[in-house]
Amino acid sequence: MELGARTLDSTSKINGQPNASLAVWALPGANSIDTANRVRARLEQLKKNFPDDLDYEISLDMTPFIKESIHEVIRTLIEAIVLVAIVVMLSIAKLAVGADPVGGGAVAVVGTFAVMAAIGFS
Repeated sequence: MELGARTLDSTSKINGQPNASLAVWALPGANSIDTANRVRARLEQLKKNFPDDLDYEISLDMTPFIKESIHEVIRTLIEAIVLVAIVVMLSIAKLAVGADPVGGGAVAVVGTFAVMAAIGFS
């Protein structure tokens, strides 16, 4: 493994003007959203000491995509649970009998996520 620059021939411009760029990557296994929030907070803290004519701009942030992906996974999971519940209720045709497998499925999903969280999966 070699310690060095990722690329030696990169340039950076904002609105056609040259600038200094800093790239931040989260380590493998790190929470990207938390890392981005901490970088933003630190930049705001550092900005207090910047000269008046100096500012910063975050030109590329992948965390909105990550947040939207998480939102879509949760939405899809809820839709799947509702559809399974409807199919079970329609196939069994009795509310009291149909509620048991639907409730059991919900308990299984919650239990699975609880075990995953307990052993360190996110």
